[in-house]
Amino acid sequence: MEKELLDNHLLTLDCEFGRYFTPSQISAIKEVIRYGEWGDADQEYLLGLDAINKRIFSSPKYSYGYITNDVTSESEIYTNNKVFSGVISGVSKILSKGCPFMVYLKDYWGDGKADLLFINVEYFNKYFDNYSEIIKAWAKQ
Repeated sequence: MEKELLDNHLLTLDCEFGRYFTPSQISAIKEVIRYGEWGDADQEYLLGLDAINKRIFSSPKYSYGYITNDVTSESEIYTNNKVFSGVISGVSKILSKGCPFMVYLKDYWGDGKADLLFINVEYFNKYFDNYSEIIKAWAKQ
């Protein structure tokens, strides 16, 4: 992929994530993408609340999941699990209000071992069609 096009795609991700998250939260999300890659699944996304505070969800979207729990064993930025957990807790609070492209699911398999972040691949397909390549390049920035 030519550098200018890749730079435009990376800027798109910076803008989308920057609308919701702080720089430290974005850094933690990037580490989850780098070290927690799990696999794909269909996932619903909380879009917000209606006038009577009822949650509004999207239909299931093709998504990619990332396990948050093992990041500190691999990351050079987040080596302290308590610090990382605090940042991810902040991400989770933001996502609990609604986000069209990411959702946090605590204890995904019900065994207490894995929390996952899912990113809506369909959402980013409107900007580029090679999600995996672009998201990995963005996470390495």
